Amino acid sequence: MAKVIVFRGKAGVGKTTISTEVGKKLNIQILRKDDIYDSIAGYINDHEMRNRACYDTLYKIIETNISNGIDVIVDAGFHYLSQALQFKTWVLSKNAIFVPLLCVCSDEEIWAERFNRRSINPQPNNLITDFEQLKLHYEELKTEPLENEIILDTVNGIDELVEKAILEVRNY
Repeated sequence: MAKVIVFRGKAGVGKTTISTEVGKKLNIQILRKDDIYDSIAGYINDHEMRNRACYDTLYKIIETNISNGIDVIVDAGFHYLSQALQFKTWVLSKNAIFVPLLCVCSDEEIWAERFNRRSINPQPNNLITDFEQLKLHYEELKTEPLENEIILDTVNGIDELVEKAILEVRNY
């Protein structure tokens, strides 16, 4: 049975960094929602339409991997609990194993420093490039963990986080 390993969390907390290292160590394909977004940005002007196209594409690629019994890592925000639960339900309906990992950064200074690096060379998916604007954007958003979801606090070292994530993936 294929595993769908999901790294989720707010922008700039470290999802991409951790998922990259886990993907390398486990030799598992990584699908990034933002890669799809950046690829179609020149073709679709409306942000909401781009997002919809991204998620539709992402789901289709994941479904193909699941049907072929191939594990996949998904790097996508899934900030809202309802959105994460909907994705979990969909993955389980495809008879795959859902492995959720929530990335957070408990030190706001570290998070701000990471996030503000985006302003140097922003990509199309980086609609917000200033940390203070991001905080306003997320003001009412509390990214809550799913039941039994492992939380990866990215103030910890990358080796520790990767080891913790790999242990979780292997436990499923």
